[in-house]
Amino acid sequence: MIMNIAEQVPVIKEDDTLKEKMFLAKNLVQDYFAKLDYRNCHPNEEEVPEEEEADILKVYGEEFEMWYKSQTGKRALLKYAEKHSGTDIIAEKDMDELVQSFFVFRNRQLL
Repeated sequence: MIMNIAEQVPVIKEDDTLKEKMFLAKNLVQDYFAKLDYRNCHPNEEEVPEEEEADILKVYGEEFEMWYKSQTGKRALLKYAEKHSGTDIIAEKDMDELVQSFFVFRNRQLL
């Protein structure tokens, strides 16, 4: 199936609000993933210690950077930012969409 070029490369509008929401979503998905990763290893703990979270972010930082700079990541962040308000993003509403996008990207990189 041939994709339209416009579908392949997201056009990021010169809208500061949209850019801010994308930046916020990028940071929150990293934080969300760090907490998810920690809880998978420590299911009985409610809160993730800050040091542990920082270590997880360091470990996955390069992968996150590759994701959000990739077309897959840009597309996911743009779609998410257009669909959600800043308040929704801070509340991590539908964050699983971005986490799934990261996992798909990460799995492709491992192949």
